Amino acid sequence: MIETTMDWLPGRQLPSSISPADGHGPMVAGWKNAAGPLARAVAVTALLAAALGCESGRNTNDVTGSSDVDGPLSICKYGYVVTNAAGKGIGEECNDASECEFGVCIKPGDDGNPTSGSEVINTNFGFCTRGCDCDNDTSSRLSDAEKPNFVCYVGPNGSQGKLKYVLPRCTSVSTCASFASGWSDCGLPGGHGTQKACLSP
Repeated sequence: MIETTMDWLPGRQLPSSISPADGHGPMVAGWKNAAGPLARAVAVTALLAAALGCESGRNTNDVTGSSDVDGPLSICKYGYVVTNAAGKGIGEECNDASECEFGVCIKPGDDGNPTSGSEVINTNFGFCTRGCDCDNDTSSRLSDAEKPNFVCYVGPNGSQGKLKYVLPRCTSVSTCASFASGWSDCGLPGGHGTQKACLSP
């Protein structure tokens, strides 16, 4: 007979009413014996999940900015799906999200675009953009066609990769003029990373 209370852990004595004759193995619960195949499978699955969850470091999908600790698993603050096919493109000036192709218009002071400090991106005008490299969705990443012209900015320090958005890539300020005349600088966004983007501090 099996007791109704099964409060035991590996290494603890099983209730005395369970015996090898019941098909439950030796009296001491352990990895190879009383725990059984199901418990071993659950433990192995948990170990694999923990190992996969420990993968960290920087995502290399043309992401620039602060340390990208969350990689592509972070949650997108900003959308990345086309909502207005005839709307303004990334980097173009805007006053409202409805004007933009991806339905995102970041203005000075919005999340990820501070108006002061060393991580200022644009303090002068709103610009169209989209979220990038997040939601564990490969469609949020920059496509091969986009990579020559854009970078995915991770966002300010402390944002943990949750404020990723696209900025126009540049080699000089003249490159930025093709997006909007208000871009006045070409530098490392937030002072981090290796890829230059258009800025308007």
